[in-house]
Amino acid sequence: VTSLTAELSAMSSRQHELEAKLAEAEMAAQMDHYRSYTKKAASRNWTEDSLVQGASPEAAADALLTVLEDSDCDTVNIRIHVKGITPEQIDRQLDLHAAGFVDWVREGLAG
Repeated sequence: VTSLTAELSAMSSRQHELEAKLAEAEMAAQMDHYRSYTKKAASRNWTEDSLVQGASPEAAADALLTVLEDSDCDTVNIRIHVKGITPEQIDRQLDLHAAGFVDWVREGLAG
């Protein structure tokens, strides 16, 4: 039983690793798609890791505000679009945006 439990635990850990790698690959593919139709001037501040995220709506907003300050950017597109995301996950993200992210960004921009 102990051996089987350890084996299941290892399989679960490996599954999480594979899911994380898949998510990274899907995000990279989405960024490549955005780059395919974006003018060079618009993407000059993009990095290989242009994803802005946070553990809370406020943390994500702070990360975005930092990028805006560092890049002298005057336009922001906030998207909830990642290949494979479910409608339920999109609804949850919209709820989190409404629960603090948007107001936090507005407050930060107002200075």
